[in-house]
Amino acid sequence: MTSKSSNSSAEKSKYKHFVQLASVFLAGLPGIASPKQNSSMDDEPSMSGEAYYALVWRRFKRNRLAYFGVWLLAGLVLLIVFAPFFSPVDPMARNGDDAFTPPNSVHFYSQEGFSLRPFVHPLIEDFDPVTYQPIWTPDTSKRNYLQFFVEGWKYQWMGMSMDSHLLALDNGEPLYLAGTDRFGRDLLSRMIHGARLTLILALLVVTISVTIGTLVGITSGYFGGRTDHWMQRVTELFLAFPELPLFLALITILPTTATPMTLFFLMAGILS
Repeated sequence: MTSKSSNSSAEKSKYKHFVQLASVFLAGLPGIASPKQNSSMDDEPSMSGEAYYALVWRRFKRNRLAYFGVWLLAGLVLLIVFAPFFSPVDPMARNGDDAFTPPNSVHFYSQEGFSLRPFVHPLIEDFDPVTYQPIWTPDTSKRNYLQFFVEGWKYQWMGMSMDSHLLALDNGEPLYLAGTDRFGRDLLSRMIHGARLTLILALLVVTISVTIGTLVGITSGYFGGRTDHWMQRVTELFLAFPELPLFLALITILPTTATPMTLFFLMAGILS
């Protein structure tokens, strides 16, 4: 009887210490009540009915910078997924007459007065008589109004043929909110579509890196001994190289005749 009572008291003592230790860690979390000092050893630490993920989300929202970053990332993902819808011009369309066109400025006021509808002035191309460089000047006597949720160039989205776009000009002329390149292609539309490729590349690089790192860590920890020692030394050797010069050196040896898909996977392998 004495040994049983001593074992029971020892277990209760361990449980009491565990409860006290848990109360220390949980004291700073909102919604979690710490156990009372005079509670019996059989009482369990109480917790409010609020779910764990709700507690995590509430604490996360207190960090305004992180909260803003989440919404910004969500907006970028939404922009990338629906890239054709947000692109006012076909990113692959070329127009030699619009090469190096400056961005169209959106206005609400002009010489004719104030307008609730946003508009842009058409640009007129001229040449400098001294340098013979093209000069673009806005024609303030005309207004091209912006229209929202309109039909435009056709595209494929998830196997469906669509032509809906967020905005366009009422007269059907291309809208260059970020200007054009030397081939007359819209820079804004090309940046939006390029962001999609960048996101896919980043996800692929992270997936490859996590997979390789997990396999190396599991193998090193499983065998241990010399295997663990040499695998860790090789890992430290790779980590010792400066990343940026190494990436630049590897990118320079990429074949120029490779297809875009081949270059995409080579870049993913290099960055991994």
